[in-house]
Amino acid sequence: NKHPVSEILVTENVSKRYGKHEALADVSFNARKGEALAILGPNGAGKTTLLKCCLGLLDFDGKITVDGVDVGTNGAVARSKMGYVPQKTALHDKLRIIDEMKLMARIKGIRDEQRCREVLEMLGFWERRKDPVGSLSQGMKQRLMLGFTLLAMPDVLLLDEPLSNIDVEGQISLLNQLDEIKRE
Repeated sequence: NKHPVSEILVTENVSKRYGKHEALADVSFNARKGEALAILGPNGAGKTTLLKCCLGLLDFDGKITVDGVDVGTNGAVARSKMGYVPQKTALHDKLRIIDEMKLMARIKGIRDEQRCREVLEMLGFWERRKDPVGSLSQGMKQRLMLGFTLLAMPDVLLLDEPLSNIDVEGQISLLNQLDEIKRE
């Protein structure tokens, strides 16, 4: 069952159970290159579980492929093609923004300091790069987490509730930024 090259993320009949609780039931969708796809549902509907399945962090029934790579059988390669921004930020508030970015680059095996600058400039952090992470609003912290995922230039971005805990102005700004990233 070969999918067209334009389909970068394909989920087919994905189901996930936690004991007797069915978190996901037969979920299928395709996401094409350059496309933004929102998964909507109330709390507890399985949105985060679905993202973790896409990342190959949970066992599941069905099939998920990322750029043709099967997540179930080759999770590490599939994950290398994805960037993930979790709902909750996990940052070092006392570190300077530039140092947090360099730390994340090192963890991701990226030795290119110019790439850190490019991402900080793109997201509007370069002027504030010496400020402590703790001085950022929740929305700006979310944007910085997005920056970490962009360091490796992933083919697929998975964002878990990216607009929660952000004021309306921050939501509009982040959506505009994501639209720009999508075009690139």
